[in-house]
Amino acid sequence: MKRIEELIEQLSLLEHILEARFIQERSTQTQSVIDKGNQVGKALKETEQMIEWNICSQKSG
Repeated sequence: MKRIEELIEQLSLLEHILEARFIQERSTQTQSVIDKGNQVGKALKETEQMIEWNICSQKSG
């Protein structure tokens, strides 16, 4: 019976370890999505500024 209790305890610890790893992986993936979103946002802002500059250049030219 003691052996079964030890195995159950080990399984419980393993479950917690796997949950922690899963949470860490999801956190890493979430941060990656946020970083890529920031890059896209920056690129859109730069594109918007270039378009505005081109429009102003055409109007003044």
